Amino acid sequence: MLDLVRSHVALELKGKLFDTLAAFCDGSELGGEVARLMWINLERYEVLPVRSAITTSGGWKKSRGVPAELEEIEAPARTYPATLSFIHLLNALVPFPPDNLGSGHRVPGIGPYVRFVVEDVLLKIDSREYADPAERWRITDAALEFVQKSLEGFDLSALAIGGQVSADAVQKLIQHPGFGVLLRVLVDSGTRDVLLGH
Repeated sequence: MLDLVRSHVALELKGKLFDTLAAFCDGSELGGEVARLMWINLERYEVLPVRSAITTSGGWKKSRGVPAELEEIEAPARTYPATLSFIHLLNALVPFPPDNLGSGHRVPGIGPYVRFVVEDVLLKIDSREYADPAERWRITDAALEFVQKSLEGFDLSALAIGGQVSADAVQKLIQHPGFGVLLRVLVDSGTRDVLLGH
């Protein structure tokens, strides 16, 4: 199915494919295993361009993957079916963060996916035009759900206990999606403004 996602198919169909993939990643034990495999395959198929290469000023390789389709096809058409469904897929996956995803070719973790949702979608919500104004709120809702789910599983209690914290524990915290979200909230006033309603 991910082969189809990488193909040049109608974005409405691509959105339905993302929705189908998300349906396999339910909250069950089997769904969690499917989600972990899905993360690996998203990385392998580069649905988001994640490997080191020359990037644009926005941080993404030109004309590749979901970010390129968002900017080059969906934004000019003022409709966002693939982006919305891709965020729904990420919402199904984020409760199951993989260990060391991408460690062979970039900093491990799901940082590129957090960056996409926060910087390319959420922070640009107000600057995009929408053929259907309700779609803006559906995208906002999905992106905020991603932020919420990322933070829900981010447990800092190991640091609060005191004493020695292992390097492995710190590495796990840094790779967690909640770390990327929290870092943006603490450091970037634009993210804070969007999340706190200006």
